Amino acid sequence: MTIKCVPQQILFSGFGGRKVPSGMGKVSTAGVLRLRATSAVSRDKSVRRSAQDDDLVGVLTKNILNRRTLLLVLLLLACGGCRSRFVEVTIVNQGPTVHVVEFDYPSASFGANLLTTGASYHYRLKVQGPGLLSLQYEDASGHTRTAQGPKVELGDQGSLLVKIGEGGAVTWAPNLTNPK
Repeated sequence: MTIKCVPQQILFSGFGGRKVPSGMGKVSTAGVLRLRATSAVSRDKSVRRSAQDDDLVGVLTKNILNRRTLLLVLLLLACGGCRSRFVEVTIVNQGPTVHVVEFDYPSASFGANLLTTGASYHYRLKVQGPGLLSLQYEDASGHTRTAQGPKVELGDQGSLLVKIGEGGAVTWAPNLTNPK
């Protein structure tokens, strides 16, 4: 049994002085794949270094538009014409104090525990489907009153003024449109 000793030479002194057997043959630095840096090469996040297989070692490229700016521009362009349709409801009490005020609309409702004389309550809603509006409340004597309102359709938008009068009568003043 014979053991052959292979002389070693330094191939890349700039890469930690690693020794390789001379039997590997000659390797040019242009033919070696350079890998991405494991740590930041600059504090500027738009500056990067990437893997290369040519003679351009250590070339830095700077992105003119970083990802955040590009995303913001795309979002603004996409939402330029977007607008949510809603109805701004105002309930005004022109009569005596009322309690447990409940406003019902298709798929939901809202309300207030107390609405004093001259007070108003504002609420923004989105009409989710067709149906009738209604207002229910307890008057000063504790009787429950219900008033039917106008019909709304999916996509209605605008404003609605609901007034509770002196004698408990409810008036509805819708200003609604539906651009469908």
